[in-house]
Amino acid sequence: MKNDIINKLKVELEKSIENEPQVIYILSRIRKILDLDHKRDSEYMVLRFYCNWALHTEIENIDAIKDLLHNLRTDLRASSDFATFKLFDQEFAIFLKEYNLKTSIYESTKNLVSFRKLLAGIYSDTPLIVRAVKTKITATYDSRFSDNSSYVMGINFSDEQ
Repeated sequence: MKNDIINKLKVELEKSIENEPQVIYILSRIRKILDLDHKRDSEYMVLRFYCNWALHTEIENIDAIKDLLHNLRTDLRASSDFATFKLFDQEFAIFLKEYNLKTSIYESTKNLVSFRKLLAGIYSDTPLIVRAVKTKITATYDSRFSDNSSYVMGINFSDEQ
């Protein structure tokens, strides 16, 4: 079963990134693989967080990411790394290597910008309530690029409503 999921993910990762359902599918397969391999939250904390946010509007039991959320709220650099998908890229690269997967996402600026724009759009459509830390996270995205390969997403934190 896991090999089937990995093979389906492999096919999708090798395509050009063109639409939101494709990105959601990729994130859902990543999360399934992590779940099937019983990966602890701490192994892919950021990647799992991005996957969960794309798939859910509310997360309850996330003790493992309390530190991440605290850092995002208080550390400008961590927040910037999150908003520009640098943290995602780092863990995604480790995941790809561990599962021997290749992707077209990083092969061209066009694919990378498309992927990041779609990610930012998904998150801006999905405010996330994090019950464990009584926080609501909302994202906004801006069509301006900080350079040719980055897509800027704004992150806002507020007390849970």
